[in-house]
Amino acid sequence: MARTRMVRRWRKNMDVSDDTQYAEMLATLSEGSVRRSFNPYTDIDWDAQAFAVKADDPRWILPESDPIGAHAWYQAQSMERQIEIGMWRQANVAKVGEQFENILIRGANQCAAPSARRHRMPLRQGSGSRTPGHPCEHRTGHWRDTPR
Repeated sequence: MARTRMVRRWRKNMDVSDDTQYAEMLATLSEGSVRRSFNPYTDIDWDAQAFAVKADDPRWILPESDPIGAHAWYQAQSMERQIEIGMWRQANVAKVGEQFENILIRGANQCAAPSARRHRMPLRQGSGSRTPGHPCEHRTGHWRDTPR
């Protein structure tokens, strides 16, 4: 019951119907995200003032829902320092996200490629479909490797 109230309160706080400019931009981006021909370089006006990165923009200040933003030390800092910390934090979140995405891509390339090649290339007699010591190796060979 308490969780339901919490979710209702959260949804009520997410209501942006009174901010027409934000709602229009949100609708434009939502419509663009479902089109197959969505191109962020042409569909989004990156030169608009709303997307400008300014060092004195108070939107960089971390909210209290952020672990750092809720800390008394952070709240005691000057506005300029809070903005600086917020910019640093957002840059690091983006950096970690990019690194995680690269790890996923590398893992997919290392693990998926050998199994895809297995079906296209003939196997050598007595060898497994993967090279020995391969990080994705989870079995010693393929069913086609067994003698008939």
